[in-house]
Order: sequence, then structure tokens, then C-alpha cells
Amino acid sequence: MAAAEAERWRGLAVYGVDGTTLRVPDTPENEAAFGRVATRWNSTGGYPPLRLVALMVLRRPGLTGLALGAFRDSELALAATLWPQLPDASLVIVDREFATCARFHQLPDPAPQRHWLSRAKMGRTALRRHAGKRLEPGDRLVELRPSHHTRRTHRDLPPTLQVRAIRYQRRGCRPQTLLTSLLGAVHVPGLVDAGAGGPELGGRSRNARQRRAALV
Repeated sequence: MAAAEAERWRGLAVYGVDGTTLRVPDTPENEAAFGRVATRWNSTGGYPPLRLVALMVLRRPGLTGLALGAFRDSELALAATLWPQLPDASLVIVDREFATCARFHQLPDPAPQRHWLSRAKMGRTALRRHAGKRLEPGDRLVELRPSHHTRRTHRDLPPTLQVRAIRYQRRGCRPQTLLTSLLGAVHVPGLVDAGAGGPELGGRSRNARQRRAALV
């Protein structure tokens, strides 16, 4: 927590959440706890893999929380144990895997200023968005409308969620959209620099360093 407090961005402590898998020693105990990956030949895989989700400080290297589970466990389920660890006046940057209406409804809390930022999913898995008030070119408020299936599963969800959608394009890349609970005050360039990369685990520390440098 001290690392995040020392490196605030626009008054917010900046965190990231991402998941990965790790191979663990090949023992009966680990196989029972974490399972194995099935192969196309109906045999067991090599080393047992565990799945983990980490809550990280992004502007200065630091691990705040860790959730471990079996390979069959979903990252969404493991991450649910980490959200309560987010402090007041914070911004958590999440990967598109976590970009669901249920998660977006759970995360923000306007009173203590807890916010989220994520790249939007594309294609068939994209969330339904309905355009609202235009703030700047490529920047507007939108309404997310959960599917009927999502609302049946999460009965506390409201019919719509208001978020901010920012469309941007890096040179040589396809256009992308950021979604965030930061509905005003922060200008587009700062948000794009904050969220364009998304947090990543699995040996991609160079990208993490670049994102920390971009949060200025």
C-alpha cells in the first residue's frame, strides 16, 4: 500500500489486476490440489498448473494481494476475493477478461472514490453500449445494458450502468475503446495513457514499466 500511496495519479492510487498460471512440482499433493491439463490424447498433462490472480501496484513494483486456485478455477472467481482490498481513492486497471457488467457494478464506489478502467471487449463478447452525452471527440458517456442471462444470474444488477467510453487509436494499431467509471474531470490523453496497455502478468515486465512511465 505504501508504494501506491507514494505514486498517486490525479490523486488516485493506481492498481492493476491480472491472472496467469504457474507450473508446480509434480507431486500427488499438488495434483490433488490443482489438477492437470487434459490433452488431446485423453492423457494427463505434465506438471500440475495452479491459477493465480494478483492485485498489483502499477506505478512502482509491488504485490498487494494474491488469490490462488486450481487450474479449473476461473480468474473472475479468484479476483472476487481481491476487490475488497482496494483502498479508498484508487483506480484499478483490469484486463478485458474482467470487463463484465457484474464486475463494473461491483467495483466503483463514488463516496470513497474507488474507480476502474478497462479496455472494452470486441466482437461477439462485446458489452452492449448505448450512446449518451458527448464529452469530447471520441469521448462520451454510454449506458451498458446487461443481457437477460446476466441479470438472471446477478439479480442485484440495475437495468443500465452509466460508464465513460473513450475511443482511441495508436499508430499502426486498430482503434480501441476504454471503459471507465471516471465520468468526468480527467482528460482523454491521461486516461488513454493509463489504460491502453492493461495490467499483465507472465513475464511482461517491460510493458508494465512502460505503463508506469505513461501515467504522468
